[in-house]
Amino acid sequence: MGKPYIYQNGGDWTWFGARMIQQLIANGFEEEAYDEIRPMIDLVIKNKGFYEWYHVDGKPAGSAEFKGSAGTLALAIKMFREWAEKNKI
Repeated sequence: MGKPYIYQNGGDWTWFGARMIQQLIANGFEEEAYDEIRPMIDLVIKNKGFYEWYHVDGKPAGSAEFKGSAGTLALAIKMFREWAEKNKI
């Protein structure tokens, strides 16, 4: 697999994490989902791009225009909005 905390061996994959966020929302864990998505959104803003993955120290890697990350985060945000509208929040 290579060195620890590099690429598939410990990298932080936003596109995968955002899928987990979607499932938290879908299963009634909105507060936990919000807590977990904030660091992902913060990285996107800080690094001005939707990177494919991040090193353990938060350094972005791969494409800065990775559509998998953008799409899964956008869907999670849409799910938050739908939940908020439904719950009048």
